[in-house]
Amino acid sequence: MAAQRTLTPFQLTRLGAFSNVTLAAAKALAGIASSSPAMLADAAHSLGDLLGDGVTYWAIKEAQAAPSAMHPWGKGKMETLGTLGLAGVLVGTGGGLAYNGLQTLAEATTATATATGDPATPLWIAFAAAVGSIGAKEGLYQLTMANAAKSELMIANAWHHRSDALSSFAAAVGIGGAMSGMPLLDPVAGLFVSGLIVREGVKMGRGALRELLDEALEPSRMAPLRATVEAVDGVEGIAAIRARRMGPFLIMEVAIEVDELMSVSAAHDVAVSVSRSLRCRHEEVVNAFVSTEPRGSREILHRHALAVEGEEVALEVATQTPKAAKPRLEVESKIRDVLASDKYAAHMKLSRLTMHRLMTFDDAQWVVVIDVTFLDMSNFAEAPRLAHALKREVEGLPGVAEADVHADLTLSEFEESR
Repeated sequence: MAAQRTLTPFQLTRLGAFSNVTLAAAKALAGIASSSPAMLADAAHSLGDLLGDGVTYWAIKEAQAAPSAMHPWGKGKMETLGTLGLAGVLVGTGGGLAYNGLQTLAEATTATATATGDPATPLWIAFAAAVGSIGAKEGLYQLTMANAAKSELMIANAWHHRSDALSSFAAAVGIGGAMSGMPLLDPVAGLFVSGLIVREGVKMGRGALRELLDEALEPSRMAPLRATVEAVDGVEGIAAIRARRMGPFLIMEVAIEVDELMSVSAAHDVAVSVSRSLRCRHEEVVNAFVSTEPRGSREILHRHALAVEGEEVALEVATQTPKAAKPRLEVESKIRDVLASDKYAAHMKLSRLTMHRLMTFDDAQWVVVIDVTFLDMSNFAEAPRLAHALKREVEGLPGVAEADVHADLTLSEFEESR
């Protein structure tokens, strides 16, 4: 079986514009031929729908523009603005139908409305045109919804088509009522249809406003995104995660926790894997910015976040923060001073000093890895003793939780002396 062809938003919008022009002309001719004010008003409505098609086309084109220096995030929110505009059109359409219905109802109650249509007037032409319009516009609604994917703009445009179908339904009811001697059917149907259209317009408008204000995603949508992050190898936890809507797309910001002893390059690799997994497994995610934090930082961040609750808690945080952040340069300087002492300087030199910060609730200590090169191999047996002595001395420094000494026992100078 051949795959069903998917229409693009541009193709759907052009098809809608063509149908609106065609239906406006057909309704106008039918309204003139049958002397039906309801059909002439419906023709004007179809012609006015071209404005909505123009808004839709413009918004789609702008939203798909590539990011630039002026708009580094792209213009995805133009689609949201287009949705808000179409929501306004829907509310206006429903309001117009309601006004017309109330006016007709007032005329009927004051006995100024005509109870029946003129027998000589061929109202069946207008009735047939209204029924044809219902079929055409409902068909466009179904076609657009089937190809809208997750685009709120295309869903709003689909409802724009349905609003035209509903207004044609109201016209058909009114014309049918005039043909059968029940003119009150026209305003009653118009008021019912206007309520449906206004309700949908308000619903879409509220959704567009929430998106423009960067409202948080629903928990049901965040859950699978969080699960994808947690499934990546190397992720110890999630410190923070949030997502912003950009039209039909999502832009994510994630702070992951990794092993505090992990190297910067390895942590970066985990972050890249998280970003790639989010974009590959969730097609709506177009960008995912991932930062890394040492494991256990959530408790420290939570303690700082409590500062907003009141001055007493803020003072508590302020007094505990210095204790939880022993200066790295101070610890490093003391380690270098130990290595520069006569006890070690004559036997070894520092090759590399790596420091890892441990995040705990009450304190933050350092795990250090010291790579040294032994200079004198004349007394090979002394190397392990010196390395062990260095380890114990460094572990006795304030702020150091653990020290590992890696010795490079080079034979270059020993071989030269032979």
